[in-house]
Formats: sequence, structure tokens, C-alpha cells
Amino acid sequence: MKELKEIITFSRSMVAWSCDMNQDDDSVLVCEETDPGLYSTQVFAKYMGQRESTSASFLILDGGSKVNSLQVNVVEDGVAIRLQSERLEVILNAINEGNDVMESSKDMEFRVEFVEDGDWIVPENEFYPKSQIDGLVLINKFQYGLSLERALTQVLQVQGISEYGIRMSHVYNLGDGRLQPEEEPKIYGLVEIAAKECVAMLEPHILFLIHAGIQSVSIRLFVSPYEFEYDVSKWIGLEAENDKYKQSLDQLIPMLYNMVQYVPNGFEVEFVLSIVSTRALPI
Repeated sequence: MKELKEIITFSRSMVAWSCDMNQDDDSVLVCEETDPGLYSTQVFAKYMGQRESTSASFLILDGGSKVNSLQVNVVEDGVAIRLQSERLEVILNAINEGNDVMESSKDMEFRVEFVEDGDWIVPENEFYPKSQIDGLVLINKFQYGLSLERALTQVLQVQGISEYGIRMSHVYNLGDGRLQPEEEPKIYGLVEIAAKECVAMLEPHILFLIHAGIQSVSIRLFVSPYEFEYDVSKWIGLEAENDKYKQSLDQLIPMLYNMVQYVPNGFEVEFVLSIVSTRALPI
């Protein structure tokens, strides 16, 4: 709220803020950069049929409209609303005072509502991603993933097993907010290196996991100037193998120690190693 008030003080003609995904919505706007500077927007829906509510990544309020109506445009994976400056002033004053506000026109309604911190998230919702390690709800954690090209091509092969490979499919930042822009590529690169080491140590256990129907392994890394920690998801029915693998991860400690040289502030992430089939599809 403090940051939002600062934004309102800075500009009274146009304001914008980022949005968290609301899992009560039945769809979400997704934007892909098809060519440099060119973007394609799509709607990802949970279900087939008519949609009732759609999440966006950001909202822009523009007070430059000359007509007495609300004009809505999709911009990449966000929404821009144009309205008259007088109506925007009403909205900004209400937000600054912490009050709910509503503006409407003939065919639409715009509302800003305040909720208690955390009320927007329901951890029991079946659609929320959760950590396989301790059940931590990950919906409010920023996720970093491979591009489609890399996801399809960069599969780490497992020695002695020709029909399966391992892909690092998800990387979650467990800290608050986003990774710092200057640190993001460094951290992601370091996680990729750690993932390769984890895959090499996972090789003796792959067949056990496949036969047990375990399709992915989550690993959590905590790196700071003062301490280093790691953890791994539990393998139900393979507790002995799970313990052996966790002990083998002690080999990561020198690597984690060296990571502080590249990211002095440290980081905490959880990444997922997914076991994928590399069998050729029938023609």
C-alpha cells in the first residue's frame, strides 16, 4: 500500500501496478514475444466453455480519455483502462484513503476492493502448485522456466537408460518478490549447473523412481554468505533410496560455497527435475 501511494503521488494522469494471479479466475492472459518487439496475446483457460473471469499480469489506468465511458484494451498480458481524468481522480483519491471504489459505464464496471493480506489465496485450492518437499504453496512465488525451444531440446540423458531423460522444468524463487534483474541470469545459470550435478547423482535411482511411478524430484537450495542448505522431496515407498540420494547431495556444498562469489546476497530457490520419456513417437 505504501508503494502504491507513492506511485499515486508521482503521477495523477496515469498509474499502473502488477497483479498476482487469482486462482479463482477461470482463465489468464499469457503473452509471447514472437519476434523482437512483436507480441502475441492468448487466453489460457482451465475449462472448455464460456469464461467468466480472467487474470492479468498488470493493470494500467489512463486518464486521457475524452469520452464519458470506460475503454478497455488488452496490452500484452495486461489490461489498460482509459477514462476521463475526473473519474481517475475519484479512483486515486479512494485508493489513497484505502477505500473501495467503483466506476461504471453503460456496458462495464470497474472496481477496486481492499482485502486483508493473504485473503486472496486459499492454500487448499486444488489448482495451486505446492512444494513436494514440505507442501509450501507456490502460487505467490515467482516462477522462472525454460523457453519452449530449450524445454523441447535440452533434456539431460541418463547413462544406461535410453528411453528416459531428465528436464529441469520449474524454478521457483522462494524469496519475496522477483529476483533482482541483474542477478536473475546469474542465479538461473547457477541453478542449471547445480541441476546437472543433481541429475548425475540421481542416475543410480532413476529406475527405482520410474517403477515407483515418481515422475519428478524437487530440490531446494539456500545460499547465503553465512550458511548453505539443501533439501529434496520425499520418495514415498523408496525411503532408503531417498536417504542415499540426500546424503549424496553433500557433494554440492563446495559448489554452493562458491556461488556466493557470483551472488553475494545469496538466494533461495526450489527447482523441479522431471523424468520425461525420450521414446520416438510412432509415425
